[in-house]
Amino acid sequence: MRKCGTPLDFWIPDGPTSNRITAGDAAGMPLYNSETAKACVAIAGGRRGTAIDGGAYIGTFSAHIVAFFNRVIAFEPLKDNFDCLKLNVPGVECHNMALSQRTEPVMLGQPSAKRKTYQWRIGSPDCAISVPGQAIDDLE
Repeated sequence: MRKCGTPLDFWIPDGPTSNRITAGDAAGMPLYNSETAKACVAIAGGRRGTAIDGGAYIGTFSAHIVAFFNRVIAFEPLKDNFDCLKLNVPGVECHNMALSQRTEPVMLGQPSAKRKTYQWRIGSPDCAISVPGQAIDDLE
């Protein structure tokens, strides 16, 4: 794990894609997470209750919405990403699990055993790992 050096100065996991993902949040770049966060806030209107960030990665989206909601809950199933998430967004409630239809273990796997990426997919048979799963309907 290391600091990425962009203006957000996020902790990122060591790996081949981490700099590319966080670079989009650098000043002067297209701010996907910022624009998406603004859209979520607009949709919520005056209701500023709870926001859920599923597949939170390292918190690039949660960091943009935490100031606009009373509570932000972030779910990230991969341990390296989760460790960075906790450091990057201290005002966010973080859970080391995947969101799913049912509260039960979920199999995650990379799209291909030959590809190194932090973008895992549910149910992929290659390089599968089991992670805890949480159903949104079972949340308080």
